[in-house]
Amino acid sequence: MRIKELTAGASIVNQPYLVNEVELRPFRGKPGYYLRLVLLDQTGQIEARVWDDAEVAYANLRPGSVALVAGRVERFNGELQLQATSIADGDMYYDPSGFLPSIENYDIIKQQFMRRLAEVKSWANPFLKLLVDEIFEGEFLEAFCRAPAAKYYHHAVVGGLMLHTLDVSENAESLASLYDGVDVELTVVGALLHDIGKVDEISCDADFTYTVQGTMLGHIVLGILKIRDAVNHIRARGSEFPVETEMLLMHILASHHGVLENGSAKRPKITEAAIVHHADMADCVVDQFSRAAGDAGSTSYSAALKRQVYHCIADTPAIVPAEDDEDDDIPY
Repeated sequence: MRIKELTAGASIVNQPYLVNEVELRPFRGKPGYYLRLVLLDQTGQIEARVWDDAEVAYANLRPGSVALVAGRVERFNGELQLQATSIADGDMYYDPSGFLPSIENYDIIKQQFMRRLAEVKSWANPFLKLLVDEIFEGEFLEAFCRAPAAKYYHHAVVGGLMLHTLDVSENAESLASLYDGVDVELTVVGALLHDIGKVDEISCDADFTYTVQGTMLGHIVLGILKIRDAVNHIRARGSEFPVETEMLLMHILASHHGVLENGSAKRPKITEAAIVHHADMADCVVDQFSRAAGDAGSTSYSAALKRQVYHCIADTPAIVPAEDDEDDDIPY
């Protein structure tokens, strides 16, 4: 049974899932350990627990391996959780790369992203065009299109970074176009670049894990270094890439998390950076709401949003006022 199809009360037997995280934790009130896991397949991810013989299971599992799982799905703190009664190594039977979740319509989204790059380059100033060309090419472009946007909290799927960046760039352009005096070109290119460091931060070869660079530096620093390297390559070819443009783009990356508490190196100090931050946050939050599972007309807890989420009843009929409604003449 695929993870997307799991419901509270469902039982599974020897179902293969990819191990994304595995952690041995001590019991709080008694001696011994239990196992906390995050399991993946192409449709999503779910947390799991192994309460018995956890140390034996831990010795046979690792992130990026395939596990054969039996157990029962329960709801804990509003989230589905798999209570595993048995778990075994399944690498000899399955290729781990086939279990990574992916965005729907990957090829179509990739075509849209490539068109977006071409569109931006058609109206961006020559220096920004050079930078977009320098960064989004070759092996890096292919890795960017496959990368997840995060390990868990939003767009944590193959192609997630590409989809997220496409949406953020369009959101940012719409916002920037509303206001006089905003540099739309700088804003949109900043939006395209804001998460480029995630290509080197998160591995997606067999599972979504942080690389050594990602753990030590993080995607903001890695993205800024990527811009610095690209600008240096452009200047080495004889182009006088403006120092201020380089600084402003770096600042957009440094500040796109908005506040220091959320990992931002700086708070936004230009309008364009503030717009990219809010466009980024809007897309993250919408994705988190879209992934919150629950029955129509009910609420469930979203760990990503840290709140209860209401699931609307989609087929509620529209209320059409009668022709003789006494409020028909109200001018609003």
